[in-house]
Amino acid sequence: MTQRLRDYLRFAAWQSGISYLVLWAMTWWALDYGTSVFGGSAACRVEQVRILFYWGCTPDSALFVLAAAANAAFTLTIWAPVFVALASANVALVPVAATAVFTHVIGLPAAIFVAARTMLKLSMLVRRFRSS
Repeated sequence: MTQRLRDYLRFAAWQSGISYLVLWAMTWWALDYGTSVFGGSAACRVEQVRILFYWGCTPDSALFVLAAAANAAFTLTIWAPVFVALASANVALVPVAATAVFTHVIGLPAAIFVAARTMLKLSMLVRRFRSS
């Protein structure tokens, strides 16, 4: 395997892992602060879709893009099992379910890799400062 290919794979693993961690951070942020951020705006509301909820903001609102990002994070994280279950009965939801599954199959191992490598680098840095 050439060094260039290793570099590309390492870059892809880091980007996938960091993106997966940011996706979950966005989900938890939207769950914790979504009511105060989106609920405090007259342009945003909660849209109920049977058992799911999403934030709906008018397109001219400054929060429209943030709500769309929060909704995408919800779809790929906390609502992923629902979409996978629904895809078995509704073929139109297969692309959404496949994207959610692919996100977790690639993202979770990459996030574990990023966390392990970061902790290794931090422990080496602490060891270096203690020895000097």
